[in-house]
Amino acid sequence: MLKESIAVIITKASQISDLKERVEFLQKNESQPLKTILRYGLDPKIKWILEPGTPKYNPNKDYPDLQGMLYSRTRLLYMFIDGTGNHIPPKKREKLFTDILESILPEDAELLIQIKDKQLPKTINKNVYSKAFPKDRF
Repeated sequence: MLKESIAVIITKASQISDLKERVEFLQKNESQPLKTILRYGLDPKIKWILEPGTPKYNPNKDYPDLQGMLYSRTRLLYMFIDGTGNHIPPKKREKLFTDILESILPEDAELLIQIKDKQLPKTINKNVYSKAFPKDRF
């Protein structure tokens, strides 16, 4: 059985009204990529060095079985963060980001854009993250 995509996990978590149940759901689906994605979208110290908004890209509709692709692409996200990706020329950085968006499920691509713009659902916040992953506070 394939893992659920990170976008599906975050969407399901955001729809759980009870805080304790939401925290337990995130803990049940814990993975380093999930925590990285959430932290990159919630931690105010992490600054993305990409233009805000949705870049021009072609959503991947040819390969529907890419649920796990964002899990592996997460390790590349440092290239778009201030302090670790500044050595990459801006045009190349934008192209690399577009390449990632085109290599993952469309809903994961939309999530990644929301993360970049710090626009997670309101029910997924620093408090929820801290309760779900107390050892990884920021």
